Amino acid sequence: MTIDEMCAFAYKATRDMVFGILADEHMEDYDSDEVAVMGEAVSMIPAYEEICKRVYPYYTFSEVKEHVVGCIMWAYPQLSTDAFDRIVDKYHWYTTILEEPRFSMCS
Repeated sequence: MTIDEMCAFAYKATRDMVFGILADEHMEDYDSDEVAVMGEAVSMIPAYEEICKRVYPYYTFSEVKEHVVGCIMWAYPQLSTDAFDRIVDKYHWYTTILEEPRFSMCS
């Protein structure tokens, strides 16, 4: 075995070990079924937002978010509270609606 082959083998073994540890640590609280349900729930957020905006066009972003979160809670009761809280905390990653500006530039 050449030095290059030994280095490549050591690199691959170390990389696989590190990524395995990170994956185990990141997903230790979630099983594969729950991750699949979380993915399905997250993929439905834009559809729920669209329906909410059609039915309640005067709703603000926070009201739409509250409505959509309620829909997800009702539609996916099998989600654990940790998984549900993670979806709510990361809601801004999944939304298609722009948040209202926090500060007005006009007085």
